[in-house]
Amino acid sequence: RLRRVLAPLGLLVSVTAISGAFVAGLDAGHAYNTFPLMGGRLVPEEYWDLYKDEASAAARESGAAPSSSSSSSSSSSFSVSALVANTFENTASVQFHHRVLAVTTLASATALVASFRGRRLPRHCDRLVTLLGAMAWCQVGLGVATLLNYVPVHLGSAHQAGALTLMSFTLAALYCTKPSAGAFATANRVAARLGRATAPTTAGGKP
Repeated sequence: RLRRVLAPLGLLVSVTAISGAFVAGLDAGHAYNTFPLMGGRLVPEEYWDLYKDEASAAARESGAAPSSSSSSSSSSSFSVSALVANTFENTASVQFHHRVLAVTTLASATALVASFRGRRLPRHCDRLVTLLGAMAWCQVGLGVATLLNYVPVHLGSAHQAGALTLMSFTLAALYCTKPSAGAFATANRVAARLGRATAPTTAGGKP
């Protein structure tokens, strides 16, 4: 059961780290240096700015309202491209998405530790799960500190190293929950013996 929970958590950690790369690439950490609000709001006012700018430019170029199916399809393709551009190139939306993913990762890691703490896990697996949860808190703390201090190099580097460490703990926990070949062989032998022991017999005493 732990492995089934760790797999989506690993995916979430990966997506969060990738979103952090977009934050670094756009220097988005130099804007909205407050937490948890962005410009005094939970969702920044500039969230849709790039999409609106693209829409205004397209409207000026097209002039009249679309009246044919071809213009309708081009408008639809523009909407998708503008939405993608706003998602990955707008400083406000990129930083907002990274914040949401980071908090979601933290909540998921904390819930994982709370759910499996005290369970009968192998000692090394229990330690890895605990380290994973602790590292998630450290990573979010580093991220907030980096943001509030306008991204100094030492904190930014520590935050990137923290992402790698968190991913490493997640992969290690996944690996420790992988059933070994010996466990599979033992399970098969037990199943075979149980099958023979409970096999139905005929009236003559033969199976």
